[in-house]
Amino acid sequence: MTTKWLVEVEAGLLLRDDETGVELPLWIPAVVAVFDRYGKPLAAAPPPPSDPAVELPLGEGRRGRVRAFRFRGYGDVELTDYLLLERDDTEPVAAPAPLVAAALLHLARAAQPRTS
Repeated sequence: MTTKWLVEVEAGLLLRDDETGVELPLWIPAVVAVFDRYGKPLAAAPPPPSDPAVELPLGEGRRGRVRAFRFRGYGDVELTDYLLLERDDTEPVAAPAPLVAAALLHLARAAQPRTS
């Protein structure tokens, strides 16, 4: 997982669209909503992160972090990429990275103004 697809900027987050090469603005509550929908609590402590965490200001003084890790589940032949959302006030949840990335990309594209 060497590609940095979620980029922190002063105004919030940008999501890199590899198909178009464009960085799309991403609403932080959308990130939380995707993890709320697809994320599951971890059965054990996560492995060490393979990338630095992306910090998320969640409002009201709360913070969150999205970080990546690789895990070989029972019966898996290869390591699988996962993303982990850690929030100050709730249990961490993880989801497959391709699933989270696809959902966020869809939301970021849908939020773009339509051109005629």
